[in-house]
Amino acid sequence: MARVREQIADGRVLRLLESWLKQEVMAGLERWIPTGGTPQGAVISPLLSNIYLHGLDETMAAGGYRMVRYADDFVVLCQTADEAQRALAEIGTWVDAHELTLHPDKTHVGDCRQVGRGFEFLGYRFEAGQRRVRTKSWNAMLDKIRQHTPRTKGRSLASIISQINPMLRGWYQYFRHAHRITFSKLDGFIRRRLRSILRAYEGRRGHGHTREDHQRWPNSYFAQQGLFTLTQAHALACRSR
Repeated sequence: MARVREQIADGRVLRLLESWLKQEVMAGLERWIPTGGTPQGAVISPLLSNIYLHGLDETMAAGGYRMVRYADDFVVLCQTADEAQRALAEIGTWVDAHELTLHPDKTHVGDCRQVGRGFEFLGYRFEAGQRRVRTKSWNAMLDKIRQHTPRTKGRSLASIISQINPMLRGWYQYFRHAHRITFSKLDGFIRRRLRSILRAYEGRRGHGHTREDHQRWPNSYFAQQGLFTLTQAHALACRSR
């Protein structure tokens, strides 16, 4: 709150923020009042994180380090292992002085040019010179598609496509910088789900993997039905660049 008061003098805003920080927290059957920090997941938390960690930005910039930060997640880019260790030591000093702690599992030094030594940041996996969708984010998307493409609901193909298209567009916009194989894999998974639904319409079992299904409902068929194609969107973006 002292940091906020440096920029804001409106008492109403200050009282609102202070009440937010001290509001009761509920998790299942447990209730408690926090004694520090911001409520996890609260809409105000990223803003307060930016205010509180601005000093860290200034410290790292003054030391000549290149840091990328989003709220309380950050990556420091270094040329050598020694430089990375110095950066980690400076961060540790600053964090201790401001009564914070570094996450023990997420904090590490590594050479992301090497296989197996990359890092995850904001849904991406950076490793061996490539950007991929991290496993957790990838699996979450597959689960969403499964939820919207059940074989038993009896909805029309047009209805299903109209429901998943906005989700696919939003996902692509965020992960459009990922490796191109990501998009062909996801497109294939979606079309197999849809072929399985079309088989169910006819009273047939199966998961849409057969050659016959591919010939009967080729990729172009789903494009004609208006299905958003990530591979095509990526190819168009590459040509425009």
